[in-house]
Amino acid sequence: MPTLTLKGNNTGSTANPLDLTVAQVNAILPVFTSALNGLAPLSGGGTTNFLRADGTWAAPPGAVTLTSLGIRAGRTSISNASTSQAVTFSTALGSTGTDYAVTATLINTTDTNVQFQPVTITATSTTGFTAKFNAPSGTANYVLSWQAILNN
Repeated sequence: MPTLTLKGNNTGSTANPLDLTVAQVNAILPVFTSALNGLAPLSGGGTTNFLRADGTWAAPPGAVTLTSLGIRAGRTSISNASTSQAVTFSTALGSTGTDYAVTATLINTTDTNVQFQPVTITATSTTGFTAKFNAPSGTANYVLSWQAILNN
């Protein structure tokens, strides 16, 4: 049997096995869809598309072209009775206040085993945001650690 050959029957009717080439096997196998196993369809070239579960190629949803990156980060001490903290950037970030993403963590820095509490970001603007969290324990020290990233 020659190299890169599979045994099969591509005649369309009952027959003895034949030596099939890769091209002949590809012609037999279907292109996959959301309901059918098979080969991946041709992409049409390019490097920005991905293969969807329905067997089609598409650009990622919400794809953004990064032109420049603005970053702000900081740590703010929190009063142990607070349930929110306003953070103000030293300079404005972005143009609308919705062009950036903020992540933040409330950290208990007193206890031997450092504890993190979830934080919800609200009231974003070009000059800052508000972080909301559960009321910290009255016997611990807390720091709000945050970072804001902007695609200018």
